[in-house]
Amino acid sequence: HGDNPQIPTCFPEMVDPRPTLVVMTMGGNDLADLQRAGSDGAPLAQTRAMVEAQVALMEEAVTFLKQSPERFPGGVFVVFANLWEYTDGTGDVDSCVAVRLIGITGVWPDAEQLIIWANEQYMRIAVEQRADLVLLMETFCGHGFHNDDETARCYRGPDTPRWFDLTCIHPTPEGHTVVADLFYNVIAQ
Repeated sequence: HGDNPQIPTCFPEMVDPRPTLVVMTMGGNDLADLQRAGSDGAPLAQTRAMVEAQVALMEEAVTFLKQSPERFPGGVFVVFANLWEYTDGTGDVDSCVAVRLIGITGVWPDAEQLIIWANEQYMRIAVEQRADLVLLMETFCGHGFHNDDETARCYRGPDTPRWFDLTCIHPTPEGHTVVADLFYNVIAQ
């Protein structure tokens, strides 16, 4: 929660003995800030520090939830998602028109390595805290704005649907269904 006490405020100390389920995602706005910095030519050290800060916040949030028995006397189950992005691993940030409208253009050459590193850290957090991780990146890669690019890392074949809408970070109705199904399947297990 860093300087934002949203999670502790949402989950004050409770006496409810029932188990608690927390479902969350975070990082979309942070990723947009990274894309802006990276495509503006920020050095890897700067963007790496931004990613490390984002991962630290996720770790703090999940750890707080999982290590607060006084708030969750019946136990807590945490389901969170890793980072996804619309360039299909290409770093071509202006492949989506909407980002150009807010001044993000060009290619972010360090995108792939930083996003993969962050997602590896999210998996580490899930394992260490015994939380569940929904793999949005692995599911959505190939369904972004390079879905028809045979040279893109995540190309899935002809007629692969795009699951990102024109905002670049939100899913289409079909993409929303995929996200809901992913979370539902993890929770149902």
